[in-house]
Formats: sequence, C-alpha cells, structure tokens
Amino acid sequence: MVDSCSPVCCPRDLGRAVAPAAPLGAGARQGLAEAVRVPEGGVEPDPGGGGPRSPAPDQPGQVVRAQPVAPRTHPGRTPGRFPDRLDLDREPPVGPAQLARRVEGAPQRRRRCLLCRVHCPPPGPLVGIAVPPPRAARRGTGWCTTEGTAGPGDTSRGRTGSPVAATAAARPGPPGWAARPCRPAREVRRRGGRGHLGPGRRPRSPVRRPGGGAVRRVHLLATGGTIASRRTADGLSAAVPAAGLLAAAGAPEGVDVTAGDLTTIASFALTLPDVRRLVADVRARLTAGVDGVVVTHGTDTMEESAFLADLVHDDDRPVVFTGAQRPFDAPSPDGPGNLAAALRVAASPLARGLGVLLCFDGLAFAARGVRKVDTLRSAAFAAPGRGPLLRLAEGSVLPLARPVRPAALPLDLDAELPRVDVVPCYLGADDALLHAAVAAGAAGVVLEALGAGNVPPAIAAATGDLVARGIPVLVCSRVPAGPVAPLYAGGGAALARAGARFAGDLGPWQARLLLAAALAVDPGDPQRVLTDRLGP
Repeated sequence: MVDSCSPVCCPRDLGRAVAPAAPLGAGARQGLAEAVRVPEGGVEPDPGGGGPRSPAPDQPGQVVRAQPVAPRTHPGRTPGRFPDRLDLDREPPVGPAQLARRVEGAPQRRRRCLLCRVHCPPPGPLVGIAVPPPRAARRGTGWCTTEGTAGPGDTSRGRTGSPVAATAAARPGPPGWAARPCRPAREVRRRGGRGHLGPGRRPRSPVRRPGGGAVRRVHLLATGGTIASRRTADGLSAAVPAAGLLAAAGAPEGVDVTAGDLTTIASFALTLPDVRRLVADVRARLTAGVDGVVVTHGTDTMEESAFLADLVHDDDRPVVFTGAQRPFDAPSPDGPGNLAAALRVAASPLARGLGVLLCFDGLAFAARGVRKVDTLRSAAFAAPGRGPLLRLAEGSVLPLARPVRPAALPLDLDAELPRVDVVPCYLGADDALLHAAVAAGAAGVVLEALGAGNVPPAIAAATGDLVARGIPVLVCSRVPAGPVAPLYAGGGAALARAGARFAGDLGPWQARLLLAAALAVDPGDPQRVLTDRLGP
C-alpha cells in the first residue's frame, strides 16, 4: 500500500521514499528519557468514527502512541507545511519535539513530517518515547520528576523536568523517570512558601512582604494631641487610643505595626518629666528590636519634644513624630494621612541615620530647626533655611537632603533637667523679666532677641551681670528664619562682649532645651557642650 500523508502537512509527492533520518542528537532528546518499544498493531479504533485515533494518556508521563488519523483539509485556505491547529479531541497533547519514530526494515518518510506526527502516520510499527507530563498535569496529580536531590522538577521557579536516569521510584510513574509525591501547594503556601521548592530546599520565610524583602517592624506610640481628639461640649479632647488611630490610617504594605499608648492629653499640658518619659519609652522600643518608632503628638509642643529626643538619639533607626491640625472626628481629618506617611518613613531605609524626624503634610523634617509656622493650615511645619529631608509621593519616600548629625548627648533621662527660662525682647523692654527668671531659680536664660540678635541696652547690661555670676545666656531671634550674629554695636555686639552665646538658627524653645541639656551633662562647663553643638 502506498504510504500517504495529509495534504495539509505535505503538499508534495509523498509516495517517493527517502533515506532514513539521522539519529536524534542530544538536543533533540531534551525532555525525553528512555525509549520504549511499542508492539505492532497497537492501533485502537476510534469508536466515534473518523478512523483510528491515538489513546489519550490516562496518567502523566504515559507513553503516547501516534496513530493513523484520516487526512483533513481546511477549505478556503492554502495548504501549508505544518498544521495550524491541533484537534485536542482526537490528538494527544504531546509536543512534536517529544516524539521520535523510526521504521524497522522500511524507509522513513521526510523529516519534516516528524513535526506533524498526527497528520503523517507511519506505515508500520513505531517507537514511542516516554515524556515528562505537562506542568499542569504534574501540579494536578502531585507528581514531580526528580533525580536524587537535584530537583529538576522544581516547578516553583519555572523549570521543567530534565532527561535523567531513573534512580528510585517512590510510587509508580512514567517509565524512565524517578517520581515522588510533592507537598500540596496549599500546605506550602500556608507555611510561607510558593509552590514546590524541590527536595532539600527550604520554603520561603513567612515574614516576607509580597514585593520581596523582610517585613519592617514599626511601633506606634500615642501621646494624645489633636490627632486623637474628638469634639465635646467643653471643646476638643484627646480620647482616641493608638489602636483607633492605626485602624483609621492603616498599616502600609510590608510594614508590621504594633501600637501602644503613653498618655492621651493635649501637648500644651505636657511637662518636661512627661517628655523625658516619652524619650525613655522610645529607647525601650528600639531596644526591643523594631525598625522604627512613630510618635503621635500634639502640634503645640511637638518641635520641642522631637528636639529633646534627637539630642539623646544614638541609634540609626528613625523616630518619627507626627500629628494633625484637624481632630479625629472632623469631616476631613488630616491625621490618618499624616500617620500613614510617618509609618512609611519609619519603615524606609532612607530614613536611617537621619535621627529624629517630624513628618507632616507629606514632608519629613529634621527635628533640629523645625518650627510650627501656621496655627490651622495642614502644612503646619517648616524648617526655615533648611527645608525637608524626605518627601512622600505616591507612596514612595524620596530623599532630598542628608545633613551631618552631631554625636548624641549622654543625658540621664531619670534626672531632672535644670530650669532654663526664655526672656522675650520687645520694644521698650527692660531687665525686669531677666532678673525675675534668675530669682525664680533659672540656671540659664535664653534671650528671644530682635532681628539678628539685638536687645535693648538695659537687657544687654543685665546680661553681663548674669554671665559674671556663672549663669549662661543663649541668644536667639524671634524672627522665624535666619541666624543670629553680633553685628550691631550696642545690640548683638554688646551681648558678645558680655559673654553671651549665639544659637545660630535655633528657635528660642529648642535653644532652651539645648541649654538645659548642656547644664545637665556638664554643669561645670556647659560651654563645652554648646561649642560642640553650635560651633565656636
């Protein structure tokens, strides 16, 4: 009988025999294992008509027999070299590169017909090749083709089985393949892994964020303030705990947040012992191993609490203060957005080494030099002459500046800070407030001077008397931006001759805390600490 082929596959004269094809090379045997002889006559009739059909594999890896199939054509289309589709109802789902045929004692047809084995059936017995089951079949039945512990059947990273020699079969499987059951995917994912990882491989750590990398741990410490306030008959009152604030803001993706309450009062009611206790609690949280700490705080004194925390902060991990200008129950509160941004900053590696930050309205400022510049607007804080260090945009933290931080002060947080008073200067001011502060027990005085550091003549003369008595005097400006300097005779120049120190661009309230810390660290020579922080 003349051997025929489908016109769709081979439009040329197929009656002419050609020389046998060369043996398959190593590349053609990729994905194949052991050749299995198929006896003659292994053709099953198709009960549905249309000629004999190939038996569909009833288990993954079954040896597939290519059987004669009635030629078919596609009306209205030009015959091509290869079929443009496979009829999966009549043809087994095995790739053409995974099957080899040779005819014993008879010439073999053209090699290109090997690629369309279904449409070009052989004239006699053939040899089938055991092939690894498709990936979907392996996942569905729990089979994995492996050799020892190399794991060539590792499907979690997109690798397929490779042609290896059979070593041992844990259960009956395809000929020539070592097969073993895999763990169910649900169990692996429940343990933190992602699919089958192959023998000898550990599942991924369950403490991982979806985008890769370990989950960052941040602790939220609530102290009250407008961000936690509700409207009452007597006015706004801080009453929302840390858990409520976190529920409203939500934890950023990849950040594990724990929450705790230190106090729930307005920041104008805080005292220095309260702030020292806050700083000590922040230290304890960092010692516990978190990646950052976020403190919710009232905006009235936030810049002072943040600055005191920064003076003693000796850790690379960030501490971020935040708050709100509108109460928790306002129609459009700004607290949840500020808190979410602060959590993201505290978890960001870009914030490491920046010390204590103040995050407000999408910007993160260094604690030193930051000021509240608006009483009601959402952009309440600024750092005149410095600017922000980080900016948040579309959930990302963008670096803007990275200043050099001085060494932390060895301040004993359990000890009381010396009293330091701020004396304002204004038109026609005299030295009465200056002497009253010393009489009240002030160990140091901060002058809130005019302009670039000028004071009325009476206050300049009294400053010399205080310095002579060993009471340090630090000069700041009531102007929000710009440093102070001894420029004018009778003003700043007179203060410099009297022995007063100039605080640069520090505001009077932060300068007060710096002078108090200097007196606490070195009561005998606070000028040494001031020189380290402010320069000569």
